[in-house]
Amino acid sequence: MRDTADKVHQAIDATGAAQGLGDFNAFGLVGQIVAAGIEYWIHSATSFVKGLGDAGHDLADKVKTAQEMLSAHEENTKSTLTAIGKDIQS
Repeated sequence: MRDTADKVHQAIDATGAAQGLGDFNAFGLVGQIVAAGIEYWIHSATSFVKGLGDAGHDLADKVKTAQEMLSAHEENTKSTLTAIGKDIQS
């Protein structure tokens, strides 16, 4: 899960923000209106996808914490049952 979230962030970094859309020479005066709309849309989509990557990291952290707590609980239960078994045999 963490690898997938990392790849999402890498993809965002690789594509960058919509650079060049504000280039007056490329789009002209009228094209600036369209370019501004496209740039806003790309920025919104990039922010959304980055949020998905952040959520993936958060979920991976929570799963790791839950796994660590479960392992600790299993060890405690094992120790308790071993102690009970020794008391019964005594």
